[in-house]
Amino acid sequence: MAKKQAMLCCILFCIHANVIAKNITVASAANFKSTLELLIHQFQKTTSDKVTIITASSGVLSTQITHGAPFDIFLSADAARPLKLAGARQADTFIYALGQLAFWIPSRTSTSRQDFLFFDANIAIANPKIAPYGIAAMEVLLKLKPNHRKLVRGNNINQAFEFVNTGNANAGLIALSKLIHANKKAYWLIPGKLYAPIEQRGILLNDKSDAAKQFVKFIQSPESRSLISNAGYLLPELSLTSASTGISPTHKKSQPQP
Repeated sequence: MAKKQAMLCCILFCIHANVIAKNITVASAANFKSTLELLIHQFQKTTSDKVTIITASSGVLSTQITHGAPFDIFLSADAARPLKLAGARQADTFIYALGQLAFWIPSRTSTSRQDFLFFDANIAIANPKIAPYGIAAMEVLLKLKPNHRKLVRGNNINQAFEFVNTGNANAGLIALSKLIHANKKAYWLIPGKLYAPIEQRGILLNDKSDAAKQFVKFIQSPESRSLISNAGYLLPELSLTSASTGISPTHKKSQPQP
């Protein structure tokens, strides 16, 4: 009898642990990693679910997902890749942030548009072939400095930042969120009219995971939106939320302010 009770307690414990603690794997664009860590910290105050972050450029992550990587959620730095995945999976996407780009010269106490226009040394950018912030950087360069050829390309925006931070590049076109997180001050915020909006979309890849659905809801909560805004992003306007998944499939696009 005692053995049966012990076995029953063990089974109940295992079931209980499985209910209260789930694993969520989030594939995140490199620029959003530090902000995502803040969100996870807040999320885990109310749940025992464990969230694991996998970071790389959006292009690399999208390729991994296409080849079967077992991610539950994908937070891209662009709209095209999640929308393409959504089309193949008949899933919804959601806009969680609008990225902003800044020109940073670490050797200066302040940086202006004129500094950017007359700058003639190496500028670090994310690789425009795989990173949305790299595409935005190239748009800015083509409009304001079409003849500038001294570029150092990082695999993602974090690597571009490190090139500048370690002195391997003299300046960089970097995600504002990265500079705010690193407490860097000497930057010029690039007017949004100089590049297409960096519409950062996410997609729930594993619709069988209730824990992942809850985290997607949390990302779009007022608390999370406040954290995202404070981290250097603009916010999309939210539409009505889907009752089944918590995902807002039709966000209105906010335009970054000049």
